[in-house]
Amino acid sequence: MRVRIEPVNVSEKQALWVELQDYIEGFLAYDNLEKVDGAYQYKYFDAYWQDAERWPFWAVVDGARAGFALVRKEESGEYEMAEFYVRPEFRRGGYGLEFARALLERFPGVWLISEFRANLAAVLFWHKVIEPYAFTEEAYVGADSGKPRLLQRVTVP
Repeated sequence: MRVRIEPVNVSEKQALWVELQDYIEGFLAYDNLEKVDGAYQYKYFDAYWQDAERWPFWAVVDGARAGFALVRKEESGEYEMAEFYVRPEFRRGGYGLEFARALLERFPGVWLISEFRANLAAVLFWHKVIEPYAFTEEAYVGADSGKPRLLQRVTVP
């Protein structure tokens, strides 16, 4: 495996916050987001170090942080890929695909993955990630954004 999955330690919280800001900035084309006190807000950020059902992970390639993922377990028992980001310089090399599938397989069961419908690159990426697994897909409108989204429910053995 070329991508190593590492938990984000509390001492690395600020580094993840910086990466999360870049990630959120990428959604401006799809959602109306505004900074508050110079930063995009993320309501559940601290919970990833406080809640036993939330996990922050780095994707590490050759010792460098290539991206991150925020994973959580719903009360229903389903896992959710809450956030997933691969830094631009690591894209198109298969690292994101490898990182995503490794995360899915780390937590076997039913997963929820969603994207903005207008974000065609994300839709294509996630379709490629989940093609080996059984999945369903449905369109919906995001409650927080009011924007069209897609939801995949994926079963990972």
